[in-house]
Amino acid sequence: MSRTVPWHAPLEGIYHDNSDCWAGRGLAGKQRIDGSGGKRLCAECAKLDRAEASLHHVQWRDVRRAIGE
Repeated sequence: MSRTVPWHAPLEGIYHDNSDCWAGRGLAGKQRIDGSGGKRLCAECAKLDRAEASLHHVQWRDVRRAIGE
């Protein structure tokens, strides 16, 4: 999972920010524009972002336990 700089396509009503998103990966070349374009976040990207954040939280908690905090 990898959160990245946002991108969108001119004719889509959503933007993407996760390189693992199947819909976002399908945008290539002229279709892909950097930035959110003022659009809402893709539901799949949001789901992937939440999973990534949760994973990082668990990993950080384990590190803190290991060092005795």
